[in-house]
Amino acid sequence: MSLEKITTHSFESRKNPEEVFGRGEFSFEIGGDVSLHVVIWRDKEIPNEIVVEEFDLQNATQQVKSLLGFLPQGWRVVLLDIPQMHASTNFLDKTIKLPRLHVRGTSRDIPEEEELGEPKLEEKETLFGKTYYSRRVTNIERLRKVTVHECLPIFQENPDVILSFLHEAGHANHPNNKDLSDDYQKRAGQLYVRHKDKSTVVSEERDVWAFAIKAIRGMEREGFDFGHVFSKEEVDRIIQYPLVSYHDPKTLKKMEHEKGA
Repeated sequence: MSLEKITTHSFESRKNPEEVFGRGEFSFEIGGDVSLHVVIWRDKEIPNEIVVEEFDLQNATQQVKSLLGFLPQGWRVVLLDIPQMHASTNFLDKTIKLPRLHVRGTSRDIPEEEELGEPKLEEKETLFGKTYYSRRVTNIERLRKVTVHECLPIFQENPDVILSFLHEAGHANHPNNKDLSDDYQKRAGQLYVRHKDKSTVVSEERDVWAFAIKAIRGMEREGFDFGHVFSKEEVDRIIQYPLVSYHDPKTLKKMEHEKGA
């Protein structure tokens, strides 16, 4: 699954001459016969966020589904140009915020009969920010290991982000949030009071994951074949940790221990 840059233009530089600004169109493979087409805009006057102008799924028959259509009117999507672990919903400025990059790593023991190869580091400035590929080689006595880390655009080889976005869209559409005041200060007060009620928060989390799953299954019925990436098992894997983290600290602690083992 590789990143294909279709067009990029009107790039300008800021303080760092390698930093990239402007508008770009990109395509990413998601799974099955579905690809993701995004148009993003990075403005040098607003350096900390990247605006998502188009956010469309396309299948083998060229059928297009706009993911922005799952948002209420007046909402937008941005990629944060600063470190962030997870997607989030900002009700104060009606924005879905996604991280711009994601990092993944693998480590493998290398048997004596296999070549270790050479270490490698590649970096590239893109509209999403600096991406990199790092290959580290360890060869100390009997320890022979190759460790690879990659920093990639958030949409590249990362279908989970689609479900995460739909989860945040669920928050934007949830009945709990329909009566929020148009006044910024009053809306902030309403959100503060509501988020103190744990039962309300947990209930809403369950509802918005249901919204996301329903959206995926609906697109599948419309002809978008995601292959195995959103199978029941994969969806359970994606949502298990965040759901448990809201209401069952003991189970969460056990999951974290098993993950680190």
